Amino acid sequence: MNEIILIESNNSPDRLAKLERLAQTAEQVSANRRSINTLRGYQADWEDFCSWCDEHGFQSLPTAPHTVKAYLADRAINPWVGVSGRLRKPTKKGPLKLPTLLHRLWGIKHAHKEFGFEFNAQHREIEAVLDSLKNMNVAKEVRKDPLLLDDIRGMTSNLPDSATGIRDKAILLVGFVGALRRSEIASLTDKDLKLVEEGVELNLSQSKTGARDLVIPYGSNPLSCPVRALKKWLETAKISLNTDEKKRIPIFRSINRHGQISNNQITGAAIALIVKRNPYLKLLEDQAKEKGESVPNYGGHSLRAGFVTEAVLQEVPEHLITAQTGHKKRETLEKYIRVSNKWKHNAAIKLGL
Repeated sequence: MNEIILIESNNSPDRLAKLERLAQTAEQVSANRRSINTLRGYQADWEDFCSWCDEHGFQSLPTAPHTVKAYLADRAINPWVGVSGRLRKPTKKGPLKLPTLLHRLWGIKHAHKEFGFEFNAQHREIEAVLDSLKNMNVAKEVRKDPLLLDDIRGMTSNLPDSATGIRDKAILLVGFVGALRRSEIASLTDKDLKLVEEGVELNLSQSKTGARDLVIPYGSNPLSCPVRALKKWLETAKISLNTDEKKRIPIFRSINRHGQISNNQITGAAIALIVKRNPYLKLLEDQAKEKGESVPNYGGHSLRAGFVTEAVLQEVPEHLITAQTGHKKRETLEKYIRVSNKWKHNAAIKLGL
């Protein structure tokens, strides 16, 4: 951080105090520039790369383009053993998909920058292997199926009236109505929420696409109202908003098997499990298997994808959708629109057979 130079001719106590506060604010902004989850991800990416280099006899820092090329190719094609969970148990893992490989590349780049080394993530050798993997269709992204409004109602209607059930209901409803990514749900703190007469105002300071503001309105049905569900969770977890100016208090926390609420922020992976393990979705999966139909692929991103899909189906104007989702590029939103419209606006359907 650049030093702030004090001008001796105007160094009154009030001015010095103001400059000190500004310096502290600048430091805080700099420290929070990347979300905690992103930095944790970079750390995990770097650890895996270092482990791979040690195993194969390559230098990790500073590394060479051909080393990264070999690493990405190996992780994209071959199964491998990594560590999972808090106990860091060795776990057999499958080949990585392209988005994960790109994240690993960013993690390697971030580590080099932190240690003061140059690293060109766009080197021709690295670009070549990524292009090859795309063409081989090795690491194509598997999209999560969207959760529509009826699905959300089904998922939240039979959750137990326990701390876990109350938390999960708030996560599902707020995540859906806010079109939030699982990382955005996990990183919510008391400083990001403001209760108002109309509902809740959210200020996402740690979003993947940059800070954005959005609102969560009251629902017409108290049983599926995201604001009421969030308020009940805040009351259950004894969370007060903006009680400490310096400290950020996580909104959604982990809960142990005894129903005890911790002070630790929930993880994005845990939110994905909350979606996948919901009894209503398990029932839908069983029904699909019995009928011989394809089993839906749900996950944390299904909440955000579901909001966009439902909004398109209900013919909500695009500018209102993007105001909630924060999409900057229309082509990204277009992916959801195509999925939504393939059944609603289809020439074969309109033939009247």
